[in-house]
Amino acid sequence: MNGSTPTAGGISDPVRPDALLRLLGADGEVVAFFAGVADLDATSPADHELEDGVRLAAGARLEQFARAGSGNAFCFVGEGGEERPVVYVSLEGEAGPLAIGLPDLTRPPGYGHGHGATKSLAPLLTAMRPGLSVRYRIAANPIRKPGRTTRELYNLSPVVPLRGAAADDWWTRQADTAGLQLTALRSEPFDAVRGTRRSDQNRIKHDRVLFEGTARITDPDLLRTRLTAGIGKGKAYGCGLLGLAPHRSDQ
Repeated sequence: MNGSTPTAGGISDPVRPDALLRLLGADGEVVAFFAGVADLDATSPADHELEDGVRLAAGARLEQFARAGSGNAFCFVGEGGEERPVVYVSLEGEAGPLAIGLPDLTRPPGYGHGHGATKSLAPLLTAMRPGLSVRYRIAANPIRKPGRTTRELYNLSPVVPLRGAAADDWWTRQADTAGLQLTALRSEPFDAVRGTRRSDQNRIKHDRVLFEGTARITDPDLLRTRLTAGIGKGKAYGCGLLGLAPHRSDQ
């Protein structure tokens, strides 16, 4: 199948990262597999396009690439390719994060982070209370903007991407201001997203770091706001979408 085969839970070892959509829409075995496990149909893109200008509350543009049997939509967030975050949009206009990118959505269970099952966030949002333990996942754009003196002294650019402990410190501060107290944190570099700035048509790049772990809710109202608005820079390109799930300490 063009150098890529469906497995027991997704697509493995694609020839190149931009080939997944073509497989999802044209390869018979892949189409049948994802129709069964995720109710995902990407066979007729022209039949399920969102109206032009549809965006998340944070301002990021949505691009639909597949539909569910219910009429709900699978959408990319922001500008770029298959590395963009994927969200599930209901007919009522509610959106919830599914995956950090299309390759992540199509991974087999047990490899990385699972497959594209979809669940409503409504029960969790309703149940939010101080002290509730949750699992979180976010691909964010941690940066620092040094002052002119520091830039000149160390020959730095105006925007410096953060990595390692510096990125972890950035996320810890961001989580605190979003109503979360982190109890566990794991981070790793993630694919950058690229696009074209509308004001001058220059190419831009947002470096991303994937943060995962557990946390306790300290401010439910603040957290609901940040879930809607996003966290950090690059939100128009899908950065900063926070995913949450209930967490039990015995898991």
